[in-house]
Amino acid sequence: MVQDMIKSPLLDIIVPVYNGASYIQAFFDMFKPQADAEVRFLFVDDGSKDNTLSLLKEQEEEGILPMKVIHQENAGVAAARNAGIDASDAAYIAIFDIDDVCAPDYIPTLKENAENGDFDVLIFNRVTFYDDQHKFPEGYGRLAAEISNEEILRQVLFDASRYGISVNILLLSKDYILERNLRFAEGYPYYEDGHFLYRALAGSRRIRRLDRWLYGYVFVHDGSEMNKFSPERLRCLELFKEVEEVLAVEAPGFASVFKKYGISRIYWSILWQTAFVSPSRKDFVRFATATHAEKYMRMLKGFPEGKVRVLRVLYLISKNLYFYTVCIMGRRYTALNKTSSDILDEAIRACPDLKVT
Repeated sequence: MVQDMIKSPLLDIIVPVYNGASYIQAFFDMFKPQADAEVRFLFVDDGSKDNTLSLLKEQEEEGILPMKVIHQENAGVAAARNAGIDASDAAYIAIFDIDDVCAPDYIPTLKENAENGDFDVLIFNRVTFYDDQHKFPEGYGRLAAEISNEEILRQVLFDASRYGISVNILLLSKDYILERNLRFAEGYPYYEDGHFLYRALAGSRRIRRLDRWLYGYVFVHDGSEMNKFSPERLRCLELFKEVEEVLAVEAPGFASVFKKYGISRIYWSILWQTAFVSPSRKDFVRFATATHAEKYMRMLKGFPEGKVRVLRVLYLISKNLYFYTVCIMGRRYTALNKTSSDILDEAIRACPDLKVT
């Protein structure tokens, strides 16, 4: 069995799981052909209420994949990832979500780069799948090239289709994580990925970029918390104020770019989600006005992403036209349902004072 071969792994892949029983078999079927004795999976069961834990224990006993199961009381995905980091004794760490997918050479490619080493952070590409085809783009290299922290920070900010705001595109040195005391922000159900990602990239002078699509984010998951509109989305924006402070010290050449575009780009996403879920046009306009949408849209002038530019201009021309356009065109890109006026009121109250200028 592969399980019996492993001692101290080269790479740990941390997989937080909460009520993920329906995804477990597909996950193991996907990774069994890639099984490697030097690559271990650390599954952190975050107090699941279904049979996730028992299914993981069964897979652990079967021993086809090198793995370890950790159980904790429900504390959220950030705490689960932190528990995985604490439990890891590998040289490198990656993060994977139970309901996403990977390219057939995900493990071999990460292992090859980890064996070459000499980096704090390796960053690679992800693709978003809106259907069940999961066909990864082909080509490009297997070995990564050096890149400066400020250059990769610009690419991450401006190329959401390739990177997203995701930690699943990182391979990190465990020594670097400990040196920088990199932790996921517990108590924040949204944007803790971006908070971790930007800080991890900003603090390193040894970054490598691999131009290869290895991770697949599967957009629509039934029952996913990420597909529910929550006032917490507004509150969690405050995480990026700490990112601004870190960038001012670690990546000063990029700090002014992020100050202009970082939070405003996230707010752009929240705004179109709100248009889609608002019970009426008047509710949407009330939300947009109360949360300073016009100022955010004006700050996005010059942002290179096409869809951002188009909807920005549309909003500044006509809030009504923006609202109806999003409601008609946005269905393919969201699983959100209509919410209530009361929820929008909560979101307005949750919006932090970000001193938009």
